[in-house]
Amino acid sequence: MVATGAKAAEIKLMCSGAMRPALEELAPQFERASGHKLAITYAGTNVIRERALAGDAGDLVIFAGPAVEDVVRQGKLVAKVDLVRSGVGVGVRAGAPRPDLSSAEAFKRALLAAKSFARSEGPSGVYIAGLLERMGIAALAFNLSGTALAESSLDKVKQSGVIKVCLAQQQPDNYKDPRTGQWTGVMVDLLNELAKWMKVKVDIAEVGWDVAVLSLKQGACDLFASSIVYTAPRAMEIAFVMPFGAKGDNIVIDKKNPKNIKVHGDLNNPNITIIAELGTREHDNAQRFFPKARILAVKVPSTVQVIDWVKRGDADAAVLPTITARWWLNVPENAGWAMMGLPERDFGNAPNGWAVRQGDADWLEFLNSFSGRYFGSVEPWQASGSQFLATSPGARQIGFRKAARPGLVSVTAVPERLPRFLSPFC
Repeated sequence: MVATGAKAAEIKLMCSGAMRPALEELAPQFERASGHKLAITYAGTNVIRERALAGDAGDLVIFAGPAVEDVVRQGKLVAKVDLVRSGVGVGVRAGAPRPDLSSAEAFKRALLAAKSFARSEGPSGVYIAGLLERMGIAALAFNLSGTALAESSLDKVKQSGVIKVCLAQQQPDNYKDPRTGQWTGVMVDLLNELAKWMKVKVDIAEVGWDVAVLSLKQGACDLFASSIVYTAPRAMEIAFVMPFGAKGDNIVIDKKNPKNIKVHGDLNNPNITIIAELGTREHDNAQRFFPKARILAVKVPSTVQVIDWVKRGDADAAVLPTITARWWLNVPENAGWAMMGLPERDFGNAPNGWAVRQGDADWLEFLNSFSGRYFGSVEPWQASGSQFLATSPGARQIGFRKAARPGLVSVTAVPERLPRFLSPFC
């Protein structure tokens, strides 16, 4: 039955990438037959699951059956309907010899003979991990990049002359200029300084914050060079370079302040909806500091886009790094309707900087020496760090200043005492 203009609706659908080819063919047919419009967002199963658990997955979701069942059990989805079956395949680099996969034993020999291999972190990866265990080679399930990860990144960079770097956008520390498409910000300036110091080139891959840790664990990059905040859960999986600075979080709210938010305690309320970017420290802090609030976690191309939920009235507050909130509010159009919700009352202050995979001691020590060259102590900071900040376009743009504690650069007050579990990183 075709919908009339008055009854036609936009249906928000989140779908995993495996179904994309089918939906690209079926969606137009559905729209013509029903009169309804499909607004489709494609994402990985893990992302869709998190969005569904946060209550922000739209009207309909299509992703892996076991994950759907889990979300239904938790009461966040109504029911599961099986649609299709999806197989798991093997791929090799273009031009490489095709391995013999004619039998289970041949498949096992091919895996053991490979110099490196990678698997998905989604449902197919979970299946492969179980398969390897049943085949008696379970150790490979936890070695996502095989012997490739055994080699120090420092040695690889020396041999290739290239640093493979992962960056996730977070204004103003590191982001793509919308006019030029070029990466900019103080963390990018520091990255360029590192490349000049080492006399190597930089190969940048953009990743989302939800896969920041995974990108290092899988060996997708030698260095995660966005301004990543140091937390204990992350420290369980990756290694932090000596911090360049410290920063806290704050909230952006509507200037009319309809929920009368004045202090931190006002946010810890079931009637308050808080939005944060999925996979970020801000998402973690929102859950930790405001457990009674309704927390929405969304995947967005750029951190400041979470503020759109506040502007639409779908959220009461957006949690952002204070530096990001101030940078965004410097635009008169934004400051016309929004404001900092807790001025001069940041929460969750913590060190921030770069990260590498665990177990690469040589590379970590080398990068620590670079960090110390600029900000590691009072003398190097005064000798070269201050000179860098005076000439760095990104630093000038956001107004970096010397922090109260020697060796740190901050755009907000550095806490007198850091949480005990973070003290080793400082």
